[in-house]
Amino acid sequence: MPNMVGTEAVTSLIRETAFDTTLFFRSHHWDRSNIGVLYTGDDYGWPVYAFAIAPGCMNENEPVAICHLGMSARMLRVVYSDDQRPRNAAARLVRQMADAGADTPEKLRDAMDNVELQWLEANLLTCPGALEQLKRAEEVAWVPAEVLVPPDINGQVPPLVLHADKVTVTFRKKLWNATFSGWTGDSSPAKWAVEMAQTLEPCWQSSSSPVPWRR
Repeated sequence: MPNMVGTEAVTSLIRETAFDTTLFFRSHHWDRSNIGVLYTGDDYGWPVYAFAIAPGCMNENEPVAICHLGMSARMLRVVYSDDQRPRNAAARLVRQMADAGADTPEKLRDAMDNVELQWLEANLLTCPGALEQLKRAEEVAWVPAEVLVPPDINGQVPPLVLHADKVTVTFRKKLWNATFSGWTGDSSPAKWAVEMAQTLEPCWQSSSSPVPWRR
């Protein structure tokens, strides 16, 4: 029987080996994605889902001349039922990997091959509302207004957020990177990312490209 390993270490290893969005469109050590989103459950950072968006075709072997106007997305997520909290399904994945003794990237890759995960892709050009939602990223507020003004002791008490699921959003290009990590507050990049995932939901199809941990 494999030795059990700590869930905290396994959680980090899963995020780094499988849910790292820079792996989703990586080919020959080059990542062509420019947006990455990781949705994690509450304070423990359970890997619920991640998706990346990249210019070009989903088929990496298509000629550049055909794909230069394309826009594609890929998602990896745990499988959960409608009446199940996604973070609980993600926690189950972590426990499975811990029970399998997956304490190294090599062991984790082998163990991940034997669990049920959804590896999906979508074409933003044909997905209704996807390009419009993508454009709305220009409207997000990267800096909360509360941090820019002195506190008002006579003002309203700010909302208290307890154990909220966290979303990490990264927009990247050559020599430029912007990352937000937080809950889905109004006008936040996190809220935009969740709405982007909802927009893409009816358009996902099973992907035949290599899974992230095997790239």
